[in-house]
Amino acid sequence: AVAGAAGLATFVRGRMTAVALVLAAVGLTAAPRFAALPDQGRSLAHAARLDADLSRAVRQAGGRQALLSCGRPYVGRYRGPLLAWHLRVPRRRIGFAVRAPGVVFRSRLTARSASTPAVPGGFHSASRTGVWEVLTACGPRPQRTS
Repeated sequence: AVAGAAGLATFVRGRMTAVALVLAAVGLTAAPRFAALPDQGRSLAHAARLDADLSRAVRQAGGRQALLSCGRPYVGRYRGPLLAWHLRVPRRRIGFAVRAPGVVFRSRLTARSASTPAVPGGFHSASRTGVWEVLTACGPRPQRTS
C-alpha cells in the first residue's frame, strides 16, 4: 500500500509539472497578445467612430440625395463598403481615384494614419464631422424637361 501511495504521489507530481509547463508555455505565447489589447481597443473605437460619424457627415453635407446628385462618391481604401452602406448604393458605385464631379469622403483609416483619399483642386468643404470631412465638386445639374 505504501508503494502504491508513493507511486501515486510521483504520478501526481509528474502531472502537475506537466500542467505547469503547459501553462507557462501558453502564458509566454499569449503575453504579446495581451500586450496588444489596448491597441486593439483603440482600433475598434476608431472603427466605431468612422461608422457613427459618417451618418452625421452625410446629413450635415446636405443629405444622401444631394450628395449623390453631385457626382460619384469617393473614399479612401477599405472604407468603400461602409460608405456604400451609408449612402445605400451598390459598392461598385464608390470610387477611389478622385476626380470631379464628385463627392469625397476623407478620413483616417486608423487613428494614427493620414486622412485619405488625396483631393485634387476644385473641391470645396461641405462638412466636417468627427473623423470625416466631406468635399464636393458638383458637376452640371441635369436639366428638367417639362
